[in-house]
Amino acid sequence: MNADTEDWPRPLTMEGPLLKDVLAAAGAKGDSATLYALDGFGFEMDADKMAAHEWILAMKVEGEPIGIGGLGPLWLVYDTGGRKAPEEEERGWVWSVFHIEVE
Repeated sequence: MNADTEDWPRPLTMEGPLLKDVLAAAGAKGDSATLYALDGFGFEMDADKMAAHEWILAMKVEGEPIGIGGLGPLWLVYDTGGRKAPEEEERGWVWSVFHIEVE
């Protein structure tokens, strides 16, 4: 799955599995998920927010793996269709995701 974003000087192509597929493969059941970044930041998503977009756990940007110490190991994004995402939604694009807790 790819995602293009104008959050950067130019659109970027990102690749990774869909969040819903990762949660399903893990057998996760619950109404919300909190994604945690390496710096301790946590972003909670309820079922409506998760269903609003095809959320991607990007592992690659422009075909290159996202490294730890940058935006990796995973970056939560969605395909904007080439449009800039609303600022409020961009704040939910957690980078350096390393842990997902489902409740």
